[in-house]
Amino acid sequence: MSIEYLNNKVFEQLIANFKKAKKYQKRNKVKFEVAQSELADAFYILASNIIKAFNFQLVDKDELLQEGVLICFEKLDHFDPNKGKAFNYYTTCTLNHYRQLYRSAKNYKVFKQKYFEHMCKKSNGKMIALPPEFSFERDDWACNQ
Repeated sequence: MSIEYLNNKVFEQLIANFKKAKKYQKRNKVKFEVAQSELADAFYILASNIIKAFNFQLVDKDELLQEGVLICFEKLDHFDPNKGKAFNYYTTCTLNHYRQLYRSAKNYKVFKQKYFEHMCKKSNGKMIALPPEFSFERDDWACNQ
């Protein structure tokens, strides 16, 4: 499979193969592991293409890749081929999850900034020591007067 392109027919066939192998997982473990690996590669390609298309700066790219593959595996049982294309379904699920992660990271960054500003007002503009979970750069520790 090419990194740039994920064929929907091949993608749906990989999903069908995985579901079939999952039923007989105890009998033929090797076949299941091969199907799982192939499907994980396809989910990895999907996630990396989404990350390239959208620029999520507040979230680590490696974390997004892992999250994307995990979300796709979690949503595997919910996909119905009669209702739509696999590519569309998994792209939507992954993108929605990425947006949720991005909003959480953005909200946390805003929260840290508001807390920092509050502490600056409380300390009358003096240098303050922040708790360890607030990982600002050293230059940001001094309150702007």
